[in-house]
Amino acid sequence: MVTSPGGDDVAGRVIIVTGAGRGIGRGIAHHLARSGATVVVGELVARRLSRILTELSEIGGPHLGESCDVRVKEDIDGLVTKALDRFGRIDGLVNNAVTYRGPEPLAEISDEAMDGVYLSGVKAALWGMQSVYPHMARAGWGRIVNVGSSAGIVGLPGFGAYAAAKEAIRGLTRTAAREWAADGIVVNCYCPASYEERSTTEVSPYLAAADARSDRRCGTRHWPGRALPLFRRLPLPHW
Repeated sequence: MVTSPGGDDVAGRVIIVTGAGRGIGRGIAHHLARSGATVVVGELVARRLSRILTELSEIGGPHLGESCDVRVKEDIDGLVTKALDRFGRIDGLVNNAVTYRGPEPLAEISDEAMDGVYLSGVKAALWGMQSVYPHMARAGWGRIVNVGSSAGIVGLPGFGAYAAAKEAIRGLTRTAAREWAADGIVVNCYCPASYEERSTTEVSPYLAAADARSDRRCGTRHWPGRALPLFRRLPLPHW
C-alpha cells in the first residue's frame, strides 16, 4: 500500500485521466505529471496511448496507461482495478473522454448520435464516479473533476447532442458533490471552450455563426498541444 500524501497538493496523488491521448486530456496528464502526481491514463486509440505514455516517461514519475473504451463499463472498472493493483489507491479522477460526431443542425440529430454522446459522456462519467467512489469513501478523501463544455452553457449551434450531454454531466456533478461531501469527496465540473486553429467557416457554418456571436469570456481558446496553459489558470495543482 502506498502511503497517502497529506494536504490538497497533487504531488504523490494517484489520479486517473480518461481520454488522455489528445487535446485537453493530454494537457491535463502532462500538467499532473509535472506537478508530481502519479498519472493513470485511459485512452482508446492505440497510437495516442503510445504517444502519451512516451511523453509521461520523458516527464518522469510513476504512471500507467491502459486501453479504455469509456462506452464499456467493464473497461472503466478494469482501469480502476489496474490502478489499484499497481498503486494501492485512487485519489483523483478526471472524466474527460467523450466521443461525438461533427456539427449538425438540431432538427437532424439522430437517435444514434444522441445515444452515442450520452453513452460516452454521461453514462461513462457516472460509471467512472461509481467505480472510484467506494475506494475514495473508504479513504475519506477523493477529488473528481468532470469535464463539461461551454457549448452547453451558451447553446452552441450545431452541437445540440454534445451540449445536452455536457449539461447532464453538470447535473451529475452537482448531485455527487452534495451526496459525497460527507465522505470527504469533492466533485467539480469545469466548462472550457475549444476552437480549432483554423477558420471556423472551414469547419461548419454553424460554428462560424456561433463564433461570430459568442461571448469570448465564456471560454478559452485552445487547440491540441496548447491545452496546458489552460490548466495553469485553473486551481491545480491544488484540488
